[in-house]
Amino acid sequence: MGLDSYLEQDNIVIATDIDEVLANYVVSFLCWYNKINGTKYTRDMLTESYELHESLGNTQKYWLSWMKRFYEEGHVQKIGVFEGAKEGLAKLAGFEIHAVTARPTLWHEHTSRWVNQEFSSIYEVHSVEGFREKGRKARKCQEIGARLIIEDGLPYANECAEQDIKVILMDAPWNRKSLPKGVARAYSWSEIPHLVHLMLEQ
Repeated sequence: MGLDSYLEQDNIVIATDIDEVLANYVVSFLCWYNKINGTKYTRDMLTESYELHESLGNTQKYWLSWMKRFYEEGHVQKIGVFEGAKEGLAKLAGFEIHAVTARPTLWHEHTSRWVNQEFSSIYEVHSVEGFREKGRKARKCQEIGARLIIEDGLPYANECAEQDIKVILMDAPWNRKSLPKGVARAYSWSEIPHLVHLMLEQ
């Protein structure tokens, strides 16, 4: 079945993560942090994990306190759009697209406002606090009937794939490891519409 045939069907649901897929969160956060602290951290340094304490040192509590400050000062609303995301989503306009993020529910209002401002085609935003309990993203995808998710986090990709949800993994320094069945790597948004086509045919 071709992509055009899929688009003729009603309510084919796909999901997308927000940070590092739609939003340049890490770059925005580290630039802000570096200016205050005189450091030179970059996104490319996050090779061990997306968790900052695992890649950059210090404690999880330390980094969470800085992220809380970043949020409280309103910087979440100023995060830049991930390169190619607007153009890529525009090519998926025939699908019902939901944003499913592991961000705290405390941030939900600001997260939804940013998504609605930048991506009017997003049907709904779901904040699941995925860091608190394994499986929350996969369960939300099942709940909304998503057949595929665009994601950057390998643990979330794995949990979705285990539930037979197709995954397109946006390449990032922290996810360059072997991929399980049902997960395909994309190196830019320009590849994603075609990958959606291929994976939904499988």
